[in-house]
Amino acid sequence: MSSASASFKVVKEKTDLSSRSSIMLMLDYNRPPMAMRAANFLRSALALDRRGNEGAAIPLYRRAIRLGLQGDSLRDALVCLGSSLRSVGEIAAAKRILLKGRRQFPGDPVVILFLSLVEHDAGSPSLAVRQLASLYLGTTTDRGVAKYRSVLRRKFHGLGR
Repeated sequence: MSSASASFKVVKEKTDLSSRSSIMLMLDYNRPPMAMRAANFLRSALALDRRGNEGAAIPLYRRAIRLGLQGDSLRDALVCLGSSLRSVGEIAAAKRILLKGRRQFPGDPVVILFLSLVEHDAGSPSLAVRQLASLYLGTTTDRGVAKYRSVLRRKFHGLGR
């Protein structure tokens, strides 16, 4: 028996129930905080995804999101989960995830680009083109495009309607 387990056994034998609960609570603090655990799940999912194992990455992305990712990490997890779902043919689920990403990160170009891919696969190519055009027209500094911005917005908005 190791000295660590021997000392724990001695402490356990010499304590009452409430003290044991306190000891177990203190031991629980040695576990990584939720944010660190979420980041570890995200890193693992990204590694699987890079290797082309999207199916195995999907539950890890979901777990990372449930554990409370925030900011860019949450955005990355939502985008990569949506992309992985698209890759395995779960288009409706991919769309739900990416729409959630768009609600949480409105105007984020990465979310819009991935959502456009899913919209195209879901049978809405006009919507996909409108989203891409809106993103481009809203961010470009090209002077040639700038003078046609208003008319291009109207024309793209009318696509497929």
